[in-house]
Formats: sequence, structure tokens, C-alpha cells
Amino acid sequence: MSVVKLSREDNGKLIELRKGDMMIVSLQEMPTTGYRWTVDNFDDEILRLQDQGFRVASDAGIGGDGTRTFSFRAIAAGSVGLKLKLRREWFGDASITERYSLTINVLQ
Repeated sequence: MSVVKLSREDNGKLIELRKGDMMIVSLQEMPTTGYRWTVDNFDDEILRLQDQGFRVASDAGIGGDGTRTFSFRAIAAGSVGLKLKLRREWFGDASITERYSLTINVLQ
């Protein structure tokens, strides 16, 4: 079992995992603006969201930026698209300012 760490630079890529592998996606965010990364779409029969959280940058002041992290586990073989969006939840999808997507192939 391995851990694959991904960032903004991996947007749009094809990622290969093995069943049981962990995948961690880390994206910069400034939640005090109201814009937060959220999961838009994925097949939870192939990939399972294990955890998500936010960590303030060590050099950030009050209201500063940090990193939103999503942890997924590959639970079954197959191909799945993962989509994330940066938006203000209370304004809905009309407020999306950025999208992040991956294609993930999970091998047995």
C-alpha cells in the first residue's frame, strides 16, 4: 500500500493507483474569503473519501491562507473521474472560480 500526494500542478492528470493505496490531494485555500474547495463528483464504489481538513500556513496571520487536504482510498479496480471545485457554498455553483479534476485508474 502506498500514498500518492498530489497538488495543484497535477490538475488534469491521469493517476494510477493500486487497490488499497491512499491518495492525498492538497490545494491552497483562503477560507475567510468564503471560497472553499469541495468535492464535486466521484464514484465512491472505486474511490472512498477518508478524510478532509484545513491547515493554516505556518507564516499566515489571522484570516490567512492554508491548505485544504482530501484523503481518498482506492477500494476497487476501475476508472473514476474526480472533480473538485473552489466556490462559496451559499452562492452555489455560480460562484465557482476554479476547478480541479483527475482521472484515476485503480489496478487490482
